[in-house]
Amino acid sequence: MIIQVQQGSYADDGFTRIMMKAINGDPLDEWEKQVLQFRQNPWFSYWENGFFQYKIGLLPEEAWQSSRETMKRRLGNPIYQEWWEAERETWSADFAHEVDEVLREVRSNQ
Repeated sequence: MIIQVQQGSYADDGFTRIMMKAINGDPLDEWEKQVLQFRQNPWFSYWENGFFQYKIGLLPEEAWQSSRETMKRRLGNPIYQEWWEAERETWSADFAHEVDEVLREVRSNQ
């Protein structure tokens, strides 16, 4: 599922332009924010799944740390921080706590 969503997303030239604006820190209008934020759900579902696999010993430490680093890069962008703060309550408490910790690490390094 995540691969299908992302393949479609990156093949769309309009999405690529929006993504580059976000990466460069250029202002986004409300529609552009919604486009980017909509595409976060599959990624966070993927990370939440990995988090629980890690917690029960099915995902190696190295794999989870790699996912955490990717999450840090994503959450380094204010648009994604805004999305997380708005959507935090829709995720499991344990995963939300983990993402909050990742976000604290991001903010302490900014």
